[in-house]
Amino acid sequence: MNAARLIEDNNAADIAPDLQQIVQKGSGYGRINALWTLNTLSKLDDATLAAALAANDAGLRKNGLRLIAENESRTTDANKTAVLKALEDSDARVRMNALLALASFPASDDIANAIVAVYPKLQDRYLESAAIGVASKDPMRFVAASFRASDPAMLANFVPHVVRLLANKQDAATAANLVVLLSKQPPNLDGLKQMALDSLSATLKPM
Repeated sequence: MNAARLIEDNNAADIAPDLQQIVQKGSGYGRINALWTLNTLSKLDDATLAAALAANDAGLRKNGLRLIAENESRTTDANKTAVLKALEDSDARVRMNALLALASFPASDDIANAIVAVYPKLQDRYLESAAIGVASKDPMRFVAASFRASDPAMLANFVPHVVRLLANKQDAATAANLVVLLSKQPPNLDGLKQMALDSLSATLKPM
């Protein structure tokens, strides 16, 4: 029985347990349909969403992430953990939706660290663009995370974009803080520092 048939045959307030069972133990598109129906009825509980995010069905995982991306009330620590895990998913669509979901969370060091860790593996301009979109919430935090990464040189395509986001604010104090941050980096990162400075100088407008 699918979600639409359940709604036809029952009072919407009484069918949540059946829909939850479909999400957790059903198969095919019916699971996705049940997930969105629960959301529409405001009956999607954390356990059912967690089951969707951990499902062996990539389509269900993707839709669980979409629900988080579209509803800031879902930005819980537990969901953030699941979204960060999805950054390493084998399905590119799931990874994209994980990046879109992260953009709904407040910027934090764990998100920044996860983004700079996964960025070199993305190798897709749409995924890379989505990752930069996550960084747009707090560019300085993501620049700092880049220089803390295990191999900062792998972020040569990331750091200039993020610095550009920071420079677009046209804020002298923020730009000065970036220069201070860069000055504290070790000599072996001079190449990446220069890329950051070049991006900054190219974007800042004369005061």
